[in-house]
Amino acid sequence: MKTIGDALGHRDLKSTSIYLRLAIDDLREVGLPVPKTGLASPLLKSAWKRNVPRIRVRVGSGRSALTRFRSPLGQSIERFLAHKKALGYEYTVERRTLLHWDAFLYQRQRGSSQTMDKEAFGCWAKTLARLAPEVQRSRLCIVRRFLLYHARDHALSSIPDLAAFPKATPPKTPRLVSEAEMANVLANATQLPAFPSNPLRPQTIRIALILLFCCGLRRGELLRLRLKHVDVPQNLLHIENTKFHKSRWVPLSDTVAGELRNHLEMRRQTQFAAEPDSYLIPHRRRSASTNARYEGTGVTKIWQTLCVTVGVVDERGRPPRIHDLRHSMATNALQRWYEQGVDVQAKLPHLATYLGHVDVESTHYYLHLTPSLREAASQHFNERFTQLFCRRGAQ
Repeated sequence: MKTIGDALGHRDLKSTSIYLRLAIDDLREVGLPVPKTGLASPLLKSAWKRNVPRIRVRVGSGRSALTRFRSPLGQSIERFLAHKKALGYEYTVERRTLLHWDAFLYQRQRGSSQTMDKEAFGCWAKTLARLAPEVQRSRLCIVRRFLLYHARDHALSSIPDLAAFPKATPPKTPRLVSEAEMANVLANATQLPAFPSNPLRPQTIRIALILLFCCGLRRGELLRLRLKHVDVPQNLLHIENTKFHKSRWVPLSDTVAGELRNHLEMRRQTQFAAEPDSYLIPHRRRSASTNARYEGTGVTKIWQTLCVTVGVVDERGRPPRIHDLRHSMATNALQRWYEQGVDVQAKLPHLATYLGHVDVESTHYYLHLTPSLREAASQHFNERFTQLFCRRGAQ
């Protein structure tokens, strides 16, 4: 990549990666195979949560019932949101935050003034005190971005200082899941009880976890998949308009493709909805509602129960986040390449494209140095450079 970048006159690899397009067959090798058969254990009941330390109570994080802006700044907020959406941003979460901010101003300022004093912003910031520091900072930054936009046409006494915002905490270290541990989780998924409205519930959860672990999908990407996004002859998944409004093809490994074909055949025999717009991970067999898919919290609760059942927990006894499967997929793929003795640096662009990243730098966030990966990298280095050092020592 550096040679290509030098030839094109690029300053760094990030600029070069934009011009690279990898073939589907090259990407297919990135996906993990389905873990081998694991050991099943008796499923735990929901009471297990009482013995798990609570991470944080997210007070005030629920969806707001407010639907319109009523403060003197309301029209300016609407223009700000329209401006952002015209640039391609969804701004759904930001709209809810601005609705909360607008309601606070409406209660505080009943007049028609469109000014915002420092005291008003500080009082509103205190209403977020029980949220996590990173959530507080995110919401304060949303309002600050609006105020910068508003200040283009209106005089403001002050703009909130970023240095006064709560400091963002470092990202939580993921609890990586090995292939052996995932095999045990999948074995227990088949023991989940089925429901009359969803007789394939165990099989549905199993294929969902396989796609999360073997393909590194985000949870939202998985739950938004419909049958029309599955290319069975080519063993491909089409991920549409995901994070940063990007779409991509995800080639499946042979074992994952086989599992998916078997699942689709069971769906056909069980008379699940077969329309192209039907969800791949349905919550029930037939429904008059178009929203018959699993919600993110539902899949997460099942995942946590399965992890605690087989002992896949962190040092405090808590199950890993479902997003940790994406970290696990990337790290396991890297370890597999080291064990195969291939050029890992040449493979990283494949991994970045497979995960839907613009460049390799974004993928580095998902790569973690585990003891087994350290050993594999050390062995690869030893096999490649030991003879070189020996020849130089002899000279």
